[in-house]
Amino acid sequence: MRVRRSRPLLGAVSAIGAAGAVTLAFSRTAPATRGDYAREPERAATSGPNARLLPTAPANETATPSRDERSRAEPRELDPGPSADLELASRGDDEAAARLRERLAGEAARGPAAVADALVLALARSKDAAEADLVVSLVIETPGVAESPDLARALLALAASDTLPHRRSAALEALGELPSPDVERVRQVAALGRQVTSEEVRAASASALGSIGEASPGAVSLASAREIARSISGEQSETVRGLLVGSVHDASDPSVVATMLSVLERDGAASVRLEVARALGSLEPEDRAGVVAALSRRFDVELDRDVRLALVASIATTGREHAAAVLERLRARAGDLAVDVEDYLAGLRSGELDASRLRAIKEQREDARAASSSTGG
Repeated sequence: MRVRRSRPLLGAVSAIGAAGAVTLAFSRTAPATRGDYAREPERAATSGPNARLLPTAPANETATPSRDERSRAEPRELDPGPSADLELASRGDDEAAARLRERLAGEAARGPAAVADALVLALARSKDAAEADLVVSLVIETPGVAESPDLARALLALAASDTLPHRRSAALEALGELPSPDVERVRQVAALGRQVTSEEVRAASASALGSIGEASPGAVSLASAREIARSISGEQSETVRGLLVGSVHDASDPSVVATMLSVLERDGAASVRLEVARALGSLEPEDRAGVVAALSRRFDVELDRDVRLALVASIATTGREHAAAVLERLRARAGDLAVDVEDYLAGLRSGELDASRLRAIKEQREDARAASSSTGG
């Protein structure tokens, strides 16, 4: 199960807009130190119709640009629309949201890096999770912005040093959605999750690792799975443990599989065991027979019905050629789940081994029983 923060495009008025016609200043010249985004910036102009969000200069530097900087880039302004549009968009008005999105896209077409800079700055000023989610949505959805070369570094700086959990969490979630992740980004996101006390930030780190692992098969996904396995052992939160195990998308390392099976056996929270059982049903471990045997053993001692049902499903979808014999033995002791075991056996007896089609066969059989019951058949 993937648990992701709900991120409506415009769920609240963000730092991009306030009372009056608000503008953002965009410069083609990057700030001298992007880590400055992690500190609360000051407004260059805090009131009036031309209020701007401008990067602050580092403490040891003057805010006055050099002649070379001025020649390379003069700040340009983007008007995201009148205050009425922003207000309507904040209340979920799709037309107002579309107008704002169109304006941002137009500005990004002329300079996506400048838009990225301004949005990271807006994230660093966000007052609550709704504002932060709005900014993250704009970062991801505005064409060209997510590909800005230094965006990941700026978000990592914000996630590492801001004092407010909602900003750090939003920065981590954005990092999970950026294109072209690498192993180093995985390690940094995981390390941040292990270093903080905030459950919200740890959950965001887990979610980001899952997004990266799902989108990047191969070395990056494997690195994500290994970092998740490392994080699970010391995680105290049931919610975060569930997010972590549900975020594994590569089972090619036997040590990762061993960690997940250990969680399945020892974790006292049924919700976490359920996530492990479900996750193992969608992975492709090298030792399928060994995993199926472990799932079968857990079935015999598991008391939670939902976990037991998930174990049956995972035995069928992960076990493939090993599954039928195991399910045949389970059926006699499956109790009220015997019919579910038979559903999967029906698919396996037909020669089907594809996980998605096995699930589809089970759903079809469930639907047929429900239809027969409703007609008195």
